[in-house]
Amino acid sequence: MTGQPIEAREVVIAEVGQSVVVHGSRGRCGGQPPDWEEVFAGLPQLSTGIWSDGGVGIRVSRACSGGTPARAVVFTATHPGEERFTLYDDPITIRVTE
Repeated sequence: MTGQPIEAREVVIAEVGQSVVVHGSRGRCGGQPPDWEEVFAGLPQLSTGIWSDGGVGIRVSRACSGGTPARAVVFTATHPGEERFTLYDDPITIRVTE
């Protein structure tokens, strides 16, 4: 299995204009991940930035006992602030500075 590793980040600290991979959305273990439209529909609306598609890579999944294809979820910071939410059962905090 090849592809860029995707790590889930519990805390993301970014400056306005910076983009960071926050998490990865996987499909069935070993199967192709969902398309971006499906992933985007399940993401929270944020006041500090926007979401974009980071392409397909590999995410280590406890449920899959190792690496499995996943679609990278990228956050791009647009406004200073802090937000907390849960994404794919993981708590996430995003802090945006100027």
